[in-house]
Parts: sequence; C-alpha cells; structure tokens
Amino acid sequence: MGDPPRLYLHIGAGKCGSSAIQQFLDTNAEHLRKQGFLVPGRSLQDDASGCGQHLQFFEDGIGTEGFAELVSTRLDALGETVTREGLHSIVISGENLINPKGFVELFQGSADRFQLKVIAYVRRQDDFMISAWQQWQLKQFDTFWDYYARHRGRINWHRQLERWRQPFGSEAMIVRRYSSDALLDGDVVADFCRAIGADTVDLTLTGRANRSLHERFNTLANKHRDVLFESIHDHRFYTFLETLLGEKAYKDYSGSTLLTLAQRRLILEDHAEANERLRSTYFPDLDPDALFPRPTARDVHVTNERPMDEATELLYVAMFRMWLDQQG
Repeated sequence: MGDPPRLYLHIGAGKCGSSAIQQFLDTNAEHLRKQGFLVPGRSLQDDASGCGQHLQFFEDGIGTEGFAELVSTRLDALGETVTREGLHSIVISGENLINPKGFVELFQGSADRFQLKVIAYVRRQDDFMISAWQQWQLKQFDTFWDYYARHRGRINWHRQLERWRQPFGSEAMIVRRYSSDALLDGDVVADFCRAIGADTVDLTLTGRANRSLHERFNTLANKHRDVLFESIHDHRFYTFLETLLGEKAYKDYSGSTLLTLAQRRLILEDHAEANERLRSTYFPDLDPDALFPRPTARDVHVTNERPMDEATELLYVAMFRMWLDQQG
C-alpha cells in the first residue's frame, strides 16, 4: 500500500488572508483536482458548492450531537474519493478552527487515516485586533478596549497552536507569518500554494478578498450597531456604503487611526512572552525582533478630518434602512 492521503487543514487565523485563500480554492477547485487536490464543498462533501469555504459548516455543527461522527464519516468518504480517483490530498479551510471550541477533537482520529498537515497564518497582534474590530467586534462591544479585554487570549498564537501541535506533533504544523515580507511574493495565495505544494500554472491567484473600509465609519457603525447589524457577520451596511460611495468607502491610506503608537506597543508588550514561545517553537532561525517588528509611526495614521456629527450619522442610518427596504 502507498502512503495515506494528505489532509491539509487551513485553520486560520481570521484576518490573515483567509477569505483570499478560500476564494482561490473555490475558483480553482477543478484545476486543483487535476493536480491531485480534492477541495470539498462547503459541507465537506464532494460537490461544487462553496469549495474551500468550510467555516460555517464547523461553526454551526460544533457542540451539536453527532457532529464529530458526521465529520468523521464525511472525511472517510472524501478519502475514498481520493483513493478511487488517484488523487493525493484533501484541502479544508476554516479560519475558526484555530479557536478553542473543540475543533481539534474533530480530527484526532484523522491521523490514523491521513497524513495531517495543519496550516496557520499568524499576524502581529495590534494589526489583527484593529482589523477584527472593524470587521466584527465593533458590532458587539462598546469600545475597542472592552473587546481587547475579552479576547486578548485569542491572539496568544502560541497557546492557540499548541492545541494542534500537542496531539499531532510539530511535523504536522505549517505556521506562516502574515506580513508582506514573509509571504511568497508578498501574496498569501501564492504562499498558501507553496505550503500545500500546488503548481500555480493555470491557476487564478486571486488578490485580497476583504478591503478595509474607511475608518471614518467606525464610530458610526459602533454607536448605531443595534440598528445597523443583526449579527457580527452581517456586512450589509458595509455593502451599502460601497454602493453609495464607491472607492470613497474604503481606506486610501496606510496605518490606522484607531490606536496610538504607544497603545500598539502596549499590546505587543502584553504578548511578548507568548510571542517568544511562538518564535522559538516555529521560527527558531528568526531573530527575536524579526517575528513581529516593533510598531513604528508609520503604523499610525494621523487625520485632520473632523468626526462625523450626529445629524450626519442619523442620515446614514436612515438611508441604509431605505436601501434595505429596496433590497427586499
């Protein structure tokens, strides 16, 4: 008998190019299959519906009765397809898998059936928190620091990855830094292809899937979140802004207005010990200061733009509600 099939689990983290990777997998599922990679549909079945976009399947199922057995059954079926068609790998992607919700246990029987490879991208904590605040967390927390206090443990990358390394071993771990200087050609999709061994010839390497909205809208979105959003995954207000404003809805500057330089450095200092463990475990050849370079003034955008007044905020809210009605 030959080697068992490889099972690549892209576990995140969120805000580290996951949407771009999933868009790439969906767009190129057929071509990847010709190279020997099976990219399942959204429910871990061999279909063409949402290939490579498995977050919701795991999020909806985790903790429900019989879900572990369902995942095991579907992995077995995918393995049979790989063997029958002479393929060599299965690729699964869900950026929520890095979170401590019991996802690791779903795959603990997989090591007997597959060559398991866990792929994770990690990002400097201040950058991650700013990006996550704008996309998700301003929809549920009063302030950024309320969010940070509640979720700071989620960006202890070493601890998050240990949940995977302990049962599966260091040889199963492929950990990459999400920064332009560390990615292949500065592109997360090209970097991911190298991680799984895919030939990029004839593949469509999609660019960034999630653009950052202009931060002038953060206060508005946070202040009126109960009216504008039904959940942290409700992005319709952001779609409305894009429809209304086009390119002006998006950031046209580098850095962020959300945190001062001192605040950014405070977050890095808060994770200094964990980051050193991360470096020594996964990047031992890196200089300690090179894992996540110290924030500089270039990371902070200083604006002279006046804050949006309440009348303008309410106008945006009213226009959004009218737009929603038009969408049906």
